[in-house]
Order: sequence, then C-alpha cells, then structure tokens
Amino acid sequence: MVATRSSKKLRASKISDPTLFRSLASSLASTQVSKQPLLKHLLCILSKLSSTQPINWDSCDVASHNWNLKSSGEQVESISFVDVCNLSDVLFMELDNSFESLFSTLRKKNAESCYTFASSEEERTELAILYLRCCLKIITLLFPNQDLVLKKAKTLVSVLSGLVSATYGGSSSFVFTHDESRRTFLCTGLEVFIDEVMVNNSIRDLLFLVDPAFSSCILFSKHDWAGVVEMVSAHFILSVSDEKMNEMYVERLYWKQVSPVRPPQLTMSAATSLLLDPTMFSPPRMVHAYVVLLVSDAISSCCVKGLDLQLFDRCIDAFHKSVVLYTLYMIKEENNSSGKVGRSMSSSRMRVTHLLLPSTLEKVNEVTLKLNASWGSYQSNNAKRENDELVACSVAYAKESLSVFESSYPNSMLAQILSVLGCVIRRASSDNVMDSVLQKYSASGVEDLYLLASILKLMSCSLLQAIRVLQHRSEDVGDVRTCKEYKAIMDVVQRFEKFSVHLPGQSFLHDKMESHPHVHTKSKWMLMHFSGLLSVSFALKVDFLMKGSIFGLVVSLYLFIIEGGDVKALGHSESPSPSIPSSDYLEASGKAEETAVDRKLSEAVALRYQKIRTSYLGKLSEAKDAENGSDSEVGVEENSCNGEEFLWCMAGKGNLRSSDVEELADFVVCDPGKDYADWLKGRERFRSQKLRKIDLQRWKKKQKAWRKNKRKNA
Repeated sequence: MVATRSSKKLRASKISDPTLFRSLASSLASTQVSKQPLLKHLLCILSKLSSTQPINWDSCDVASHNWNLKSSGEQVESISFVDVCNLSDVLFMELDNSFESLFSTLRKKNAESCYTFASSEEERTELAILYLRCCLKIITLLFPNQDLVLKKAKTLVSVLSGLVSATYGGSSSFVFTHDESRRTFLCTGLEVFIDEVMVNNSIRDLLFLVDPAFSSCILFSKHDWAGVVEMVSAHFILSVSDEKMNEMYVERLYWKQVSPVRPPQLTMSAATSLLLDPTMFSPPRMVHAYVVLLVSDAISSCCVKGLDLQLFDRCIDAFHKSVVLYTLYMIKEENNSSGKVGRSMSSSRMRVTHLLLPSTLEKVNEVTLKLNASWGSYQSNNAKRENDELVACSVAYAKESLSVFESSYPNSMLAQILSVLGCVIRRASSDNVMDSVLQKYSASGVEDLYLLASILKLMSCSLLQAIRVLQHRSEDVGDVRTCKEYKAIMDVVQRFEKFSVHLPGQSFLHDKMESHPHVHTKSKWMLMHFSGLLSVSFALKVDFLMKGSIFGLVVSLYLFIIEGGDVKALGHSESPSPSIPSSDYLEASGKAEETAVDRKLSEAVALRYQKIRTSYLGKLSEAKDAENGSDSEVGVEENSCNGEEFLWCMAGKGNLRSSDVEELADFVVCDPGKDYADWLKGRERFRSQKLRKIDLQRWKKKQKAWRKNKRKNA
C-alpha cells in the first residue's frame, strides 16, 4: 500500500508537494520497490533545488522545522526540514551500505583476483552511483543543521577515500585487477565527485574541512583544491593502468564517430570550471594533458538542442582557453629550441609538490614511465608506414569526420568539402618540412605530444559545439556575421593570424583565398594553420596528430560554410565532377575522393612508365644498331610487347581496373615470355630489406637526437 500510494504522488512530479520527501524516504526504505526509478526522479528534484542560487538559509525556520524555497522565481510551498533530514538519513545509510559492499568485492585476495563483477553487481554499481549523486545534492540542503552536515560529510569522505585508495593501493591495501567493470565503477565514482565539487564550492569547502579530521587518506591536505587534483590523478592512473588501456588512451586523443561505451559523468559546467581553474595545471604534464582530454570528452558528449546561450558561453570559454594553452605550448616549443623554457609552463610545474601527495606523485611518475616505454613501439610501427597508406587513412578519416555536419546539408556540398580535404591532405603529405621544425617536434617527449593532441581535440570539439549553437542562431538573424555570438567566436579565431605561414600547402590555401579577399578574413588563418600542422604530422608519422589536424580542418570548413554558405573560396579547381550523383552520399563522397586523389596518382604512374619506355627504347635502339644497323623503332616492335601483361601482374597489389590497364599499357614496354610475377617478387624482397635498413637508421638517429635534447633539458 505504501509503494502504491507513493507512486501516485511521484507521478505528479511537483516540488511543491509538502509530503513528497516523506513519501520518497518511505519508498526508498522499502525492500519491495525498485530503487532506480525513484532515485532518478529524486535526483531531478534535488538538482533543481540545489541549483537555486543563492540559497537563503535564513528562510529556514529551524524552530518550526519549515523551509520556504523559490524555484524559477515563483514561491514554492513550505517544505518540512524534518522531512529533508529524514530523507537524507535514508540516502546516506544506503550510500554507506552499497559502497561498503562494492569495496569488499575489491578487497579479494590475490588468489581470487580473477573474480569479476557479476551482472547483479553491475546493477548495484549503478544504484550506488545514484545514491552518491543524491547525497551530494541533498547535503547542500542540510546546512542549517551543522552537526548533521558534518556527520553526513564524514560518510562522503569515507566513500571518496575508498575510491582513491582502490585505485593505487593506500592504507586499505585493495587488490585492483584489470576487470573492466571494476575500473568503470571506480572511474564513474570519481567523476561524480569531481563534477559535484566543481559546480558547488560549498561541497568542496565542506570536504576540505572534514577530510583532515576524519579520513585516513588525507586528500585535502594543504589546499581546498588538492583533493580535486588527487581525484583527477587517480582517474588518470585508472585510465592507463595496463597496456590495453594505453592503446585506448591513444585512441581518445582524437575525435571518433563512435560514441564512448560509458558517457562521462562530467557536466558542461563542471568541465569548463575544471578547465578554467589554474590549479588543474599544476600536476605533471601527463596529468595536465589528461585534464584537457577529460574536458574535451565532456564537451563532445553534450547534446546541443536549439539556441542555448549558456551552453554557447561555456563552449566559447573552453575554446578560448584551449587556444591560449595551444599558444603557450607553441611558445614553449620555440623557447626550447633555443635552449630556454617557457615561463608559463615552468612556473606551474613548481607547484606540483604542494598539491599532490608524495605517494600519488610516485604512482603518476610510474604510469608515465610505462607510457614512455610504449611510445617507442608505437612510433616504430608508424615509421614503417608508407606515405600512400597514410594518405589513404587520412582521407578515410576525413570522410568519417563529415558526420559532424547536420543532415540538412546537401550531399553535393559534403562531396565538395571532402574534395577540398583530399587536396589539402595530398599537399600536406608532400610538403617539405624544415629539419629544424622536425627536430623540435621529434625531440618532444610523449607528455608534450599527448598534451598537444589533447589541446587540439579540445579546440575542435568546443568550436564545433559553438558553431552548432550559432547555426540555430542563424535561423533567427539570417546572416550570422551580424550577431554577437559570431563576433565572440571571431575574437578567439583571429589569434591564429599570429602563427607563421611558410609551408607550400599553407601558401597554396592562401593563394586560393586571395580571389575572395572579403570573406573568411579571420577564419582562413585557422584553416591554414591546421594545414601546416598536418604537414608536420605527416613528416613525423604521428597518427593521432594527423587525425587531430584533419578534424581541425573539418571544423574550420564548417565555420566557412556558416560564414558564407559554401566553400567557393577553396573549391574552384577542386569541386567534384558534375557527373557525381547527389542522391547517395557514400557514392558521392567516394567519387569525390577518387577525383581528388586518384587523378594525381594516375598522372604520376603514367609519367613514371613514360620514362621507363623511353629508357627501354634507347637501350634497344643501341643494341639493334650495333647488330645490323636497322631502324631502331622497327626492332622494338619486333622484339617487345606493350605492358598489359605486366600491369595485370601488379593487379593483386593495386587492384587495377580495366580502364587503368588500357590507359597505361602503351607506356610500358615488356620482353615477351619474361616471368614478371617472379621478377616483381624479387624486387619486393630487395626493397623490403632496404627499407628495413633505412627505418633502423632513421630510428637510431631520432633516438640519438632525443637523448641529446633530454640531456640538455636535464
């Protein structure tokens, strides 16, 4: 009867119901009611109440135990403070029981370390996280009773200490295994704490007050932000705890179309607060990079619905901060190349010992060493990749990235964009990057490259979300260039003008846009800069930097379209063929890719075989003249045939089409009866042996340069 009665009241979903909290407490205490729907309903209510700022604690009459709240400017009926306290008692009791049960699973002995969470335990994990969210929300409503608040805060500190201790040992001596469900539980719990602490200063102050007195694992030891840095560091350690996670971490460094299996618990408000606080960049460089990556993941997962100006402001803040970080990174690299260290980076590193516990710093350094060890293998595999393979993978990633455009864009425009991207990729892959630039990036440690990739992802994702809001704004104003939101974006984008333009690919884009001098006056600099960074990434053969640069190009072109409705400034000579059908996007983009990439390859192959034919004609002519003095061209016709047979021998490697063979056959002269299949195999063996020697020499040279640079900076 109790469950039925409370369910009817819950369906009304009114905060003004004075018996609502009483009903929820009764239902949550019952063993016959499904808890998850109740907790999700309660979380919505508490989120609305706790977000009412500022909370007027004077409105709570402790003597009469009544509390008047306001929501959305309207007076809300009196809520019994006693009911709020009773509900908090139920929530915190269930929180303590659920987490203690889950922590006991993590305390299994080494002999049972292969034990994994069962499906029922995964359900208990989700329930425990809901209890944690509700407890962190309701504790802000208990401040009129200071004794009660301190008592509840001790439970929160106990849960937080357990999550951190379970990550890397500590006094609780947990045995952490590589089970994904356990890692998910710990990461989710830490993210919930980080999220609530970042959006509510009163919770952070409360934990800072209670932690030293009641916790065996003192997280907030010297600073109220120290606990946040500890939580982020623990999250980082969990995310790169083994070889498999190292690979997944690298894949997180660039945007992917596939949504993450577990959406992050960080909200946009918490993510931007985390990014804008300077304390977050006091830990070691690898944790610094991880903070940026966490924020970019949170921004990527947010859903843009209509014109949300508050969301727009947060995206602009994140975009501005990312560009500032990127500029500081580039300044630091320039200073390093001249034997100096950027002041902004070095000063933040000096504060690390004042925030992180020595045990945490030791574990972070241990994980960083493992990442450095895996970096050598990663780079060795990348160094073996041919340029054509890198171009093909880059074009495929560019095609995948076009999914960020809304469905309202026609297929013909998407094909044009892909064609432009294909042209930029080809030119970037053939750019001659100066040795001094390559040496600067090659000498960078894995921490610096991960930081650079994280900043790139944050820049692109935050700008993309701001553009989407701006697109909805265009429905009202028409020309977005007249609205203040567009000007806010341009104020940040124009910072790219300070970066140099010296690579051939960048100059090509600059020359193309000279025919339209009055459009894209600021955004073009961002496009050209990402093009130059792509050239450097190709020269370094760093996969995640290439993809990060390409996604930056995609977002830059998105901004081009928002500004002018097309890519005319770039697409005159690179527009797709008129014969491309527009009814099917995949076919259209595939044809555009062929016209953009295959044409150059066909011309190169034809020119190569033209030289071969000329060489063969000269040699055969000399041999025939020496024998009988007959006309050399007649001798060639009698003792040779065209290259059709030879080209079909190569079909297994390049998947040639009949049209390709017919077009190129006349440029190739072959000896009749020669076994070209065997000849090709022998040539392949010789080339592979030669390439292995070259790759080994290059790798030794890079290792020598890296060690030399490391000694200089030591």
